[in-house]
Amino acid sequence: MINTIRQPLVVLDEELCVISASRSFYSTFSVEPGQIVGRQLDAVDDDRLDIAALRGFLDRLRRGEGVIEDHEIDVELPPRGIRSLLVNALEIREEPLATRKILVMLDDITERKRASEALEAAKLVAERANLGKSRFLAAASHDLRQPLQTLSLLRGILGKRIKDQSGSRLVAKLEETLSAMSGMLNRSAPCSIASERSSPTTLWRSSSVGSWSRAV
Repeated sequence: MINTIRQPLVVLDEELCVISASRSFYSTFSVEPGQIVGRQLDAVDDDRLDIAALRGFLDRLRRGEGVIEDHEIDVELPPRGIRSLLVNALEIREEPLATRKILVMLDDITERKRASEALEAAKLVAERANLGKSRFLAAASHDLRQPLQTLSLLRGILGKRIKDQSGSRLVAKLEETLSAMSGMLNRSAPCSIASERSSPTTLWRSSSVGSWSRAV
């Protein structure tokens, strides 16, 4: 039955020696039954699995832990290179006083880790791009808002001086255009508005423009 499972599985005795393994295990580690049965797991295939992470896993089994979940190890599996494996263990006792057996399951998560790392890298690039865009929009908003404010003041002056109907329609059209432009700036860089309005340079410019408009 163990051979019908696609996931690499191995059964250990209470001394942590291999009793049996699945075909997937033999295929993954490129070993034959005669090379591993009766040997401890970290001695498999010329001690390829004799690595600190797996020794830590086996030490937990020696201390009597009956269930171990998601113990991650990195192991070299020629010709596939370094692979990341999640190792899980479950103690099996057919009867209360029966000899202890341990089912060890291995799950290759290399591709999942790479996909997750690629996703994190893409998110970081997107966040940096978004930050750059926000800074650009804030700078553009600041640079455009000053001449827009001047145009608004000029529109107010024209509105007071122009009395004929044709001129009033042009002033109204100018007002609509300025309102639309102001709305676009507010939507593109809303966070920059408050800081811009409170900056000393903006206050000085507003005061200067206001004084100039009153003089006109």
